[in-house]
Amino acid sequence: MKDNLYEEQKTLILNTSTGIKVLLFDSDDTKKAINNIISYYEFLEHDYFYFTYTVVAKKIAIPT
Repeated sequence: MKDNLYEEQKTLILNTSTGIKVLLFDSDDTKKAINNIISYYEFLEHDYFYFTYTVVAKKIAIPT
């Protein structure tokens, strides 16, 4: 049995992308879910840009 239920998906996310790799989350819930599987530092080690966001009154996510 696998130690990590999501190891296959984690490997896919971290290792199959080429070129510019950027993360922009649509909500805090999504960010928390992904961060439970892949740490912030693992993304940085695999050359991902990691954006946070702010939300304006109209609920539009704006990259910062």
